Amino acid sequence: MFRDFDAMRARLEESVQKQLRYEEERREFIAEMSHDLRTPLTAIRGYVEGLRDGVAAEPEKQARYLEIIHRKVCSMDALVDRLFLLSKLETGHFPFRFERVELAHFLNQYVRSARDEFGAKGQSLSFENRTSSPLCSLLDPEQMRCVLCNLLENSVKYRTGPAGSSRIALWVEQGKAVITVSDDGPGVAQSDISRLFESFYRGDKARSNSGDGSGLGLAISKEFVEAHGGTISVESEIGKGTTFWVEFDRVKA
Repeated sequence: MFRDFDAMRARLEESVQKQLRYEEERREFIAEMSHDLRTPLTAIRGYVEGLRDGVAAEPEKQARYLEIIHRKVCSMDALVDRLFLLSKLETGHFPFRFERVELAHFLNQYVRSARDEFGAKGQSLSFENRTSSPLCSLLDPEQMRCVLCNLLENSVKYRTGPAGSSRIALWVEQGKAVITVSDDGPGVAQSDISRLFESFYRGDKARSNSGDGSGLGLAISKEFVEAHGGTISVESEIGKGTTFWVEFDRVKA
């Protein structure tokens, strides 16, 4: 009887701690969302007041103010779109379109199509296929491309130098299809790794040179991968880069 009572008390304590963590994460989420919306709004207000009060009297200066306002509005629009996407994912209302995908072909095609885009950002991109036979999984190709893009953008965002490199690799491990996305960036502190997939989390301020980044890309990637029945994790070491691991179940070719 005492063992049953202790077990019940342990479950209750665990439930209370889980609820407290949820409330703390919710408060942090709201605070970060408010900050990410307030910052561009404050800037927009300043530039609009400058136009209204005649501070920007010259056509060139007016055009520059309007360009900045447009850029800030686009940033806010992208943030709201990502919040809406994350909400649909978390509530299970996202319309996935799954199909059988041969992963080596899919990843090779993705790298070929994305190489110029990331090359223009100073990030070289390569693909390594370590499989010897066709390897298939059930995926939504469009959303899987979104996951890969988010992981690569993360490398660009936190890169400390003018250039860097990323490598996508594919192989089989313990019957699972494994995709890794590795970079040669500055790495992530161990204290940050457990929170990387939280909404709005950007890590310590030394890494937060992300400009207008919303901090939602990795959270969205996690939701996408888990909706596919897969798992996503990360390994990193300061000064030695970061590797994201994505694992999916195999299906017959």
